[in-house]
Amino acid sequence: MDKILEQMKQLKEIGGVDANKIEAQVNEYKDELAKKQENANEVVHTTNTGFGKELIPEDLLTAQVLDIVPEYTQFLSTLPWYHGANMGKSESVPIIGEVDYAVGLSERTSNALSHTQANRKLPTAKVTINQKTLYMRIDFSRQELLYSIADLESLTKTKIAKSIAKTTESAVLNADDVDTVTGNINCDDAQPSVTFPDGDDDHRMIYADSLRKTMLNGTVDVDYKDIGALSWENLIQTRSLLGDWSFDLDDVLLLMNGATYNKAITLTEFADASKNGKESTVVKGAITNISGNDLFVPRSYPKTEADGKVSATGSNNTKGGFIYMKKQAVQYGYGSILDMEVYKIVGQGISVVAAIDFGFAIVNKKAGTNDPRIVGGINVTL
Repeated sequence: MDKILEQMKQLKEIGGVDANKIEAQVNEYKDELAKKQENANEVVHTTNTGFGKELIPEDLLTAQVLDIVPEYTQFLSTLPWYHGANMGKSESVPIIGEVDYAVGLSERTSNALSHTQANRKLPTAKVTINQKTLYMRIDFSRQELLYSIADLESLTKTKIAKSIAKTTESAVLNADDVDTVTGNINCDDAQPSVTFPDGDDDHRMIYADSLRKTMLNGTVDVDYKDIGALSWENLIQTRSLLGDWSFDLDDVLLLMNGATYNKAITLTEFADASKNGKESTVVKGAITNISGNDLFVPRSYPKTEADGKVSATGSNNTKGGFIYMKKQAVQYGYGSILDMEVYKIVGQGISVVAAIDFGFAIVNKKAGTNDPRIVGGINVTL
């Protein structure tokens, strides 16, 4: 474009305009632009199969884009310990436990009055929430924006917001920052920073702990059970590991791996309509509550090996799993609201860039209780 402007300036100075020369300059500029659009795997454009090409209609009668990204269930929104969107970079959050039972007091039968000595204490603890930045950028070519059958800028903003929600949920469920050849719950037999597509910037690597990691770092038959064949009995047995917490049915959530959920709905207790009537999966086809506990099936809950950890070799991950959690087991909040901007490069397209600071902490066996707030089942036969 600069060359064209310079040429026009020169032609104007000598008192004439040569249309053929201007056309040649325009064609040269187009050729240079085409050469710059060479990163086919990074930029969404009209010829990048799977990343833009399908949005350009071959049939002009096509007037609708099929939205193949499903809505994501967010169990975080049901948790009570949300600390807002203006948290500091690192904040310590107090936790107040339960006071023990009261004792009996005999009737006063003398004239002496006195204060009795304190016989109970208020158990307290604290956890620290550290904020981490989550970042995303999507590029679109100018041609993709001009000829797409969708409002890509608006659509992308919505998709990014959903992706951030999905990412935060996955981090709470799966985070583990161990970066060794063995030991990471998401990459048990390889070094995660080398194996993950995003390396050590993977959202599961930037946070230290998570629900799955807390459970697996506990003790078998105390914090988790080795399940094998899934049954109604071992679901309830696992929930009982919560101790006194297990009786607060409305305050306990059940998170299931998708394959485990599909296995659960085939259990006789759920499938037999003669026993369960209109609530049977034969009739309704879905379970949203099991024995008083709301059920969620996070898309990010992976299949694993028998030890509950994920192998870097996908074919090794053939087992299911589930977690019972006290709602108060997660404290979380944002250091900022979702910051999203659209940057335009004339002649080339746009970049949609988004960032948000998110942090969380896992609360388990704190503030005067030894009962775990997080328990689960591993090695579920699918």
